[in-house]
Amino acid sequence: MESANKNKLVQELTLLLVYLSAWEEKTITGEIVHRAWKGYDFTILDQLKESGLIDFSFRAKSLSVLEEGTKKA
Repeated sequence: MESANKNKLVQELTLLLVYLSAWEEKTITGEIVHRAWKGYDFTILDQLKESGLIDFSFRAKSLSVLEEGTKKA
């Protein structure tokens, strides 16, 4: 399998696992967000963040699955 295809497959599988392990959390503004723990390869998480599918801060232990990430998962 080509390296680029393998990386894309790992990204898609990671997004799926993040989505399946996520829970719903209500923000201060009343918005519902999907949160999951950041227990995955940080290189892949960084790529998903750059793609606009997830968001996280480096201090938090969890991440947010964005609307586009939810649709793709």
